[in-house]
Amino acid sequence: MKQFTRILAVALIAITSFTLTLSAAEPKEKCIKKLEKLNKEVKKEAANFTDEDWDAVMEQYSAISDELKTYEYTEEELRQIGKLKGRFLGMVAKKNLTKGSKALNDFLQQMGGFLEGLIEGTDDE
Repeated sequence: MKQFTRILAVALIAITSFTLTLSAAEPKEKCIKKLEKLNKEVKKEAANFTDEDWDAVMEQYSAISDELKTYEYTEEELRQIGKLKGRFLGMVAKKNLTKGSKALNDFLQQMGGFLEGLIEGTDDE
């Protein structure tokens, strides 16, 4: 009976230790999952985002990035985080380039019209 009690006590300690280990790992895992979820959301919905949506997404990204800084990570986790951050920032850059190229095109069209008007205004007709 004493041996059974010892085995039960060791098993209970092992289960408790395992549970505590899993609990300690959960916050940083949840943090990585938040970044994964944000990436999926942006990839799926980016074409429909308004400027306000992008502002909200950037705030989420900033909060997640700050939270990520509070934990220690394995090399594999760091690579995963880097990949997720790179993918996210790539999508943001693509959005900004698209928006920037439209603004540049609009500016060039206005400049073309301005130059035509300037030439017409200075013609000696």
